[in-house]
Amino acid sequence: STFGVTDDDVDVISKIEGVKVVEPSYSVDLLHETEEAQKEIHIMALQENMNQVILLEGRMPKKPGECLADNLSSYKIGDKIPLTTGTEDDVLDTLAVDELEVVGTASSAMYVSLSRGSTTVGTGSIEGFLAVTEDTFDMDVYTELYVQVEGAKELIAYSDEYEEKVENVLEKVEA
Repeated sequence: STFGVTDDDVDVISKIEGVKVVEPSYSVDLLHETEEAQKEIHIMALQENMNQVILLEGRMPKKPGECLADNLSSYKIGDKIPLTTGTEDDVLDTLAVDELEVVGTASSAMYVSLSRGSTTVGTGSIEGFLAVTEDTFDMDVYTELYVQVEGAKELIAYSDEYEEKVENVLEKVEA
């Protein structure tokens, strides 16, 4: 949401018929500038119920300033990643810290292809993700809301039956 998602929004959506699970979260795209290159990084909060990452090496982050790095990125355990916004805005307007240390590597179901997506910062192409604890974010509102629809998990993704079930709930959420 461009305006953010509040706890009230979460409460209202969780009561919609057909909604099984609602999980708010945070993310932001920031830059890591080195002498050699500028990398566009998608920073996302680790979630409790949905979009779980799979730890491949190292350990899970325990506090602000620690992160898991995308296993397909160039980051390694022990790397320190200073962050900038690429604008006059301060990273500390969004995060509790302006540098992250890699404590592990992971894969994510959010990224099933080699492409990591696009962004409005830097060159417009995301290098990879960094997963952090929720308390790494310092924001008044959530930036994302994930909704699991009752019965959708048992259906074949993108089948007509799946699409109809999800669309019915989506219409209620949008209303």
